[in-house]
Amino acid sequence: MLVDTANTGDNVQILLNQTPFYAESGGQVGDHGTLVRGDSVFTVTDTQKKLGKLYVHVGMVTSGTLTVGKGVEARVDRARRTNIRAHHSVTHLLHEALRQTLGDHIAQKGSLQ
Repeated sequence: MLVDTANTGDNVQILLNQTPFYAESGGQVGDHGTLVRGDSVFTVTDTQKKLGKLYVHVGMVTSGTLTVGKGVEARVDRARRTNIRAHHSVTHLLHEALRQTLGDHIAQKGSLQ
């Protein structure tokens, strides 16, 4: 269901015309952070890529009201992103070491959990 406004406590998905958020892709989880307009805050708990090019910010309005067409400041949780990026890189390095040690039958299938 499409809505024009979202209020405190509403769980919604928000599309922006541009975003600094990284969407879940290639085994790496999506960014968290906030979308802020004045006293209104939307807490982003996941970022997903849909239809190849749409970045969907999933989360909850934690204060105030957000309205379609009104700009927001997008704030990525940088510490979390840095940790995820490091762990994601290590996953690839570990996979390569296992493949070299155990053989080509070793296949990386994701690292979400």
